[in-house]
Amino acid sequence: MLVLGKEVILAALIVGACFCSSFSYAWMDAAGVVQKLPKVELHAHLHGSIRLSTLDELSIAAGAGPLKVTVSEEHSGQVEKPFELFPLIHKVVTTKEIALRILHEMIEDFEAENVVYLEIRTTPRPLPDGTTASEYVRELTKAIHAHNHQPQRKMLVKLILSVDRGRSFQEGLQVVNLLKEHAVLVDPVTQATEKIIVGVDFSGNPLGGKFPEFQPIFDQVRQLGFNITLHTAEAEELTDEAAYDETDAILDFAPDRAGHMLYLHERHLQKIFELKQAGKAIMVEICPSTSLFVLHLRSYADHPYIRKFHSMHHPISLNTDDTAIFNTTLTKEILHMMVALDWQPRDIALMEARALAHLFATPDEVQTVRDRFWSVLSSLQADEASALQQQEQEQEEHGNHHNRPKGWLDGIAREAVESSNDLAAADSLETIRGRLIASSLEVF
Repeated sequence: MLVLGKEVILAALIVGACFCSSFSYAWMDAAGVVQKLPKVELHAHLHGSIRLSTLDELSIAAGAGPLKVTVSEEHSGQVEKPFELFPLIHKVVTTKEIALRILHEMIEDFEAENVVYLEIRTTPRPLPDGTTASEYVRELTKAIHAHNHQPQRKMLVKLILSVDRGRSFQEGLQVVNLLKEHAVLVDPVTQATEKIIVGVDFSGNPLGGKFPEFQPIFDQVRQLGFNITLHTAEAEELTDEAAYDETDAILDFAPDRAGHMLYLHERHLQKIFELKQAGKAIMVEICPSTSLFVLHLRSYADHPYIRKFHSMHHPISLNTDDTAIFNTTLTKEILHMMVALDWQPRDIALMEARALAHLFATPDEVQTVRDRFWSVLSSLQADEASALQQQEQEQEEHGNHHNRPKGWLDGIAREAVESSNDLAAADSLETIRGRLIASSLEVF
């Protein structure tokens, strides 16, 4: 009997909503398809995701004048261009109220894109209004907790604290202390607990301190039971074709996820795939627009590794990194890669489904996200079935007979299982069929 995971069921449903490339999704344009699909965002920095309209407003209020710096694909290769905004962002984020505004607007923006799970990462910092780093983290966790407990909320939000490699080891250790202090929030009314901070990131200027210098911090984080994601191979200077380098050290440490991975040698790729075969797959968080600028790419199609990861069914996610810095959205980032790589909704659907195995939330929370996935996909399936029925009626009126595809569910399920050997829960194909039918979803 073929063994399947819960994500496989979701993958089948997603593709049921979009079908395969031979089934035109003319009922919506490509942007509409991607916007409506349930998605996860796993690599998004708080301050870099400030709304440009908010940044413009705060810039004027701070006496810096209207916002002048924006980026587009035509600036590809101008590595410093996007990051010209950071000094302005740091200048205007002066109070906890502004930081909370950025957080609330970021949550609103991603929720509007049908993102069902969002991880926000930030480096703990004091603010000019006297807010300490500890108070900064506490305010963010309280706001996220309040969002997660709204009756009608559609997206689960979690926080990741970042260790800045451009700062000292002792400052990095403070992140561990903040993790212990603020990770779990106790509801003052119900006394129920929620783990708001779910992991720690290693980021900052890639030419700052090296990972081996900070590894004892991440050893502590791991011992405390938190997940780890590390910005990896962001700069050519960090890799060495002939000698052991920082990327080797990171892969030996084997974090749960890794961001970017832009400069890899063959031995690095071999190690990544060996870890996957050993059941320790490191999900790669790809940020397309970041890659375009940092790698001096001519187009999104020139990303050096995404085709290989995709063909090897290695877990990847597409992310925004910094929506303001790169003037982007998650829908845009996915569309860039769909167009560049000639991907179909099927490819995006399976990628998003596989990503559910790599969320940093608790198992119960992941199940909540799955349930939300199911709800959105059921709605999409109903819309698609209605559109196809109308299309068939029109064709029959004109004497044309349209044959619906047979066996698409079997094929999708098998494909997802073969490419996701690290999935846990088991279900047979017939169980999947039963669940779909029980949900009043049409199985062809």
